[in-house]
Amino acid sequence: MKRTLLAGLACVGLLAGAASAYALRIAGPIFIPVPQRVMQADTVVVGKVTGVEEKLVKAPRFKDDAEKGEYRVFTVKVEQALMGGGGLTHVKVGCLVPMAAPVPPDGDPVPPIKGRPFIRPRPPVEPPPMLEKGQEVLLFLRPHASEMFYTLGQGSDVINKTAGNFKADLEQATRACKLLKDPMAGLKSKDGQERFTTAALLVLKYRTATGPAKEEEVSSEESKLILQGLAAGDFAAPRVGRFDPMAPTAIFYQLQPQESGFVPPQNFNEQGPAMKKWLEDNAGKYRLKKFVPIDKK
Repeated sequence: MKRTLLAGLACVGLLAGAASAYALRIAGPIFIPVPQRVMQADTVVVGKVTGVEEKLVKAPRFKDDAEKGEYRVFTVKVEQALMGGGGLTHVKVGCLVPMAAPVPPDGDPVPPIKGRPFIRPRPPVEPPPMLEKGQEVLLFLRPHASEMFYTLGQGSDVINKTAGNFKADLEQATRACKLLKDPMAGLKSKDGQERFTTAALLVLKYRTATGPAKEEEVSSEESKLILQGLAAGDFAAPRVGRFDPMAPTAIFYQLQPQESGFVPPQNFNEQGPAMKKWLEDNAGKYRLKKFVPIDKK
């Protein structure tokens, strides 16, 4: 019976993955909450694009990228540094120029394969973001691996000042940056939402590996505060719209609680309270593990 159930869950997972990929083609990229964008960034600034270099810079797009890509480099005058920036008044931001698909002489971007129907390739779900001179923006930046400029990971890393959600997103980004500057203060805050947001950001940070890494336990004190902070989240809140990686239920499974004995109730309505109880019961017992990069020499 158990094997049948596991097989069924695996099939459901595969179908869900396929459906998610198809949904991305239709509805666009997965929603990335502002606090998570802050967590993924090295530097967060509000500024104005004041210049653009005429010559493109050829540089690796990722580690060991032999082909490389071309970046258009912009100068951004920093009006407010929410996180990082090192006190700079101006920063250089490189925007990856989209590569044009090769077009053969017959005009079709991809020649058909014999015996298979021709399927015209679709454009990327989310093209690389590109700045414009004169733009006033909120930027979530990462340093380029080898060049002296910052880069943007996705379109949502650029929020125009003219956007209707700019003010609200700026407030969220400011709050998240403040929490990450002093996470222990956030975990001990009297405000339950601040405790949850800080704990959720730390879990995402610790449980995200960007390359070769090993696992290490965080301190018992921090681990306890993180679980207590997560328990302050609203596990009864109904899901609205797209998948939210900052939702309490999504963060909960980043802990891999099944390995520590958590068994979700079959009744869906009981799952949220069960997660909350598990966090409260295990706050002083469970040790959160974080990914630590391995230096490859």
